[in-house]
Amino acid sequence: MNKLRRYQLNTVFVTTLTYCLYYFGRYHYGVILPFIQASFSLSNLQIGIFATILTAGYSMGQFVNGFLIDKYGSRLMLTLGAVLSSLANIATGLGFSYNGMLVTWLMVGYTQAMGFGSTCKLYTEWFPVEIEGKCLD
Repeated sequence: MNKLRRYQLNTVFVTTLTYCLYYFGRYHYGVILPFIQASFSLSNLQIGIFATILTAGYSMGQFVNGFLIDKYGSRLMLTLGAVLSSLANIATGLGFSYNGMLVTWLMVGYTQAMGFGSTCKLYTEWFPVEIEGKCLD
């Protein structure tokens, strides 16, 4: 195995691991929602809004972050998104009010959107056209 091939495999491994961590940060809320609902005495409507706001942040982030990824580069944005998403998740967990948690949860969604676009651009930059799609499979 030549050096370039090993480097490509390492790239796939690291980006796959990073994206799995992105998923853990985005989809754990199904487990925590009942606890949040009980702790803050929230209605089903409020829980629905909480669940929806993540997707709203993610949607906004996909649009805006695509431009930022092009401007600042995929490696920086992938790393920045992972760090900021982790911090926003921690802030959500430390939330003392429903409204505060909505803001931090919106930020989780926004920063999560840095992951997929960065990964796609990274693969198109670092892999030949013949195999770049196989890396995402």
